[in-house]
Amino acid sequence: MRVFDVAVRFMNPFRGTRVKPKVRPRRPLAVPSEEEVRLMLKRLPPKQAAMVALMSGLGLRCGALGTLAISGGRFSCVSKGKEHEGEVPGELLSFLRRRVRLGKPFAGMSVAAVKKSVEYHLDKLFRNGEIRARYSCHDFRHYFAVVEYGKDRDIWRVSRLLGHSSLASTEKYLRGLGGLRQGS
Repeated sequence: MRVFDVAVRFMNPFRGTRVKPKVRPRRPLAVPSEEEVRLMLKRLPPKQAAMVALMSGLGLRCGALGTLAISGGRFSCVSKGKEHEGEVPGELLSFLRRRVRLGKPFAGMSVAAVKKSVEYHLDKLFRNGEIRARYSCHDFRHYFAVVEYGKDRDIWRVSRLLGHSSLASTEKYLRGLGGLRQGS
């Protein structure tokens, strides 16, 4: 006597069928204003404020914060397998000194831990009506791109600062925000 008389067949939905993975809807791009960034830097706990300051002031990805090292006014980190280094502006350096211990302030923090930590506090500010959107960590990188592009409208310089290998990536950042017109 057979208990299970059902033929079960598993198929790979990506190979040999017309089934495609579901495309998640994209969240509309939201970039904080300068006033909102200032408010966040005042209202966030010290460690999270330092994270936001670094992402919005240097254009770092949140994944770079776990490997960030600050020494003598210079920073170095690894992001997406590439090493990044440069100067930390004096105003940002003094801001950081008041909030975290320099050296390796976020050593050992995973990308998920950084995101969860920052976005949790940003969500609280949003729910209290203090900021206009639920910003993600990556939105601060977009903020940095817009601010830097606004200084001299030099897309090549912005591309180098962001560490993009292609100018097309930088154009996407700016065009999506209306910062760059078609054909510029």
